Amino acid sequence: MYCPTRIENNNEPSCYMGHPRSHLILYSFGVLKFCTSLGGGLAKISDYNLYTKMLDIYRKDPIQEIQQYSLNVKKYFYLYWLLNAPYVIKPLMYFVRLLNLDHMSFVVNRLRAFSKIPNREELFFSLRRQPCRPLLAFLYHRFQTYDYKQLEMQKEKANYVLNNLEKLSSIQLIGMNCKLKNFWLFPIIVSKPDLFVQILSKYHIDAYRGTTQLNVITKQLTDTDNIPISIDDYHKCPNAEYLIEHVIYLPVHCYVPKQVLNQLIDIVNKTAKQIEQYHLRSKL
Repeated sequence: MYCPTRIENNNEPSCYMGHPRSHLILYSFGVLKFCTSLGGGLAKISDYNLYTKMLDIYRKDPIQEIQQYSLNVKKYFYLYWLLNAPYVIKPLMYFVRLLNLDHMSFVVNRLRAFSKIPNREELFFSLRRQPCRPLLAFLYHRFQTYDYKQLEMQKEKANYVLNNLEKLSSIQLIGMNCKLKNFWLFPIIVSKPDLFVQILSKYHIDAYRGTTQLNVITKQLTDTDNIPISIDDYHKCPNAEYLIEHVIYLPVHCYVPKQVLNQLIDIVNKTAKQIEQYHLRSKL
């Protein structure tokens, strides 16, 4: 999509169209997004010459098979149905916790476009495809019918949790200085993430660590055995590494009732205090 200036619509709330100095802005409509079409994406390009070159390459890509998109939609439908059927999920979760199974990894991996890491050829072949007509129709439907009230509800619930979490040394909030906060995820930084998630799980709160697929390139290179590489201090990214290794995501969503959020806030505060006291005792 060639878009040299900001798109305005007087009939709808103004949308964030990216930084005005950006040459390329990508939007994802994957299954985990608020505004999902169960796949697909959009690229906004500010430079016309760059746009025409990219368009020429794009038109040579094969079109996604309708059958493949149909299979993805069916898979997501059954997962959504399972996760939103209390009479099924409650007894199932009882056995999952009894057997100490990692159900979060199973669900998140099934929702991702790549449930397993593909090799380089498979990755680029999967990415370099034009969307099929059903996917384009779904994207168009989303653009025409998106409910902005859902986004406002998400912000309201997330801000409610933020305002009621106690300020403790064992919890660090991130992204608070961002001008635009939609709270697609609700991340917090904790000193002992594995222990934090384990304690919350005992109270039936499914905090999760593996939602992000971000990685620090320099760390990834040095962790690879067959690439002997030395990274000097100037190129190391300790803050990024710490953030990725210590972030957990709380289940804060616009449809979670207020009383459930109050329980979550209370348990998170208690857990943070327990870990803080444990840390202080270990120093004595």
